[in-house]
Amino acid sequence: MRRVLGVVLLVVLASSLVATRPASADTVSVTQRVIIRAVILPATYVTVDSQGHILRIDSNTTEDINPFVYENTVKPGNQRPLTPAIMNAFRQLVPLGKNHVGVLYQRPQVTAINLTTVRFIGLGT
Repeated sequence: MRRVLGVVLLVVLASSLVATRPASADTVSVTQRVIIRAVILPATYVTVDSQGHILRIDSNTTEDINPFVYENTVKPGNQRPLTPAIMNAFRQLVPLGKNHVGVLYQRPQVTAINLTTVRFIGLGT
C-alpha cells in the first residue's frame, strides 16, 4: 500500500513540476519538408435519376471496371445499387474497351418550347 501511495505521490509531484515550469521567451522556428502521397483508386461513376435513367457517366480511369451508381449527385448518402438494367444501359453507352478519363456521357438537356410563338399548319383531308 505504501509503495502504491509513493508512486502516486511521485506522479502527482512530477506532473506539477512540468505544469509550473516557467515558459521560455525564446522563439523557436521549425521548418520541415512534408511529403504527402496519395493513391487515387480507379473509379467510374454513373449518376441516375429517381427512375434509374442514366444522367451522366464520369471516370478517372481507362480500366473497364464496374461503376459506382449515385442518384442525382455523387455524394455520400446518394449511392444506389448497380442493377442489371443500369449495367446494361451503361454498357450500351460505354462498351468494353471504350472507357477513358473524363465525362463519358451526359444526357442532353431538355429545352422548353414556348408554344405561343409556334404556328401550326393543318393539313386538309
